[in-house]
Amino acid sequence: MMSFARGLARLLFGGIAVPLLGVSMGGNAPESAFFFEQRILGGIPVPALMMFLVALLAALLLRFTAFGRHVYAVGGNAIAARLSGVRVDMTKIIVFSICGALTALAAFMQAIQLHQGAPNDGIAYELTAIAAVVIGGTSLQGGIGSIVGSVAGAWMLGMIDNILNLNNVESDVQLLIKGGLIVAAVALQRLQRRA
Repeated sequence: MMSFARGLARLLFGGIAVPLLGVSMGGNAPESAFFFEQRILGGIPVPALMMFLVALLAALLLRFTAFGRHVYAVGGNAIAARLSGVRVDMTKIIVFSICGALTALAAFMQAIQLHQGAPNDGIAYELTAIAAVVIGGTSLQGGIGSIVGSVAGAWMLGMIDNILNLNNVESDVQLLIKGGLIVAAVALQRLQRRA
C-alpha cells in the first residue's frame, strides 16, 4: 500500500512539491493549521508535545486495557491468542488502523512545518521507524516491547541523525549506520535470549 500511495502521489503531482500556504499568504490552508508550528509551555514545540501525548495515551492503552493485552498476545503468538479467544484479525485491523491514523497525523504536521507536501517526503522513514523500536527494545519476533522504549529509541535516532547531519555525513552513509544499528540491536536481543 505504501508503494501504491507513493506512486499515486508522484503520478498526480509529477514529483513536484505542492506549497502549503495560509489564506493570508494566498493559499488555501486555514491559519489555524499553522498552530502546529508554534512553541508553547516554555518553548516546547507543539509536535513534540503531541508526540509525548500520543505516547502516553498509547502506553496507558497497552498497559491498562484488555485491548492492550490482546495486542501483546497477538504480537507474541497469534495462534495461542486465537485459541485463548482473542479476535486476532480484528485486533490486527484496529492496530493497523491506529497506525495509519497516526501516520496521517505525523504527515500533516510535517507538511505544516515544511509548508509543502511532496511525493518524496518520508522516503527511508520506514527504516528509521523500525530502527527506533528495535533500538528501544522491541523484539522483531513480537510480544516484547514498550512505548517508553520506542520513544527512547526514536529520541536516540533523532540525536544520531542530528549529529550526522551537522557533520555533513552523506545520506547513503546515514542509511548504512541505521541499518547497522538495527542489525546490532537484533543481535543483542538474540544473545540476551540465549543467556
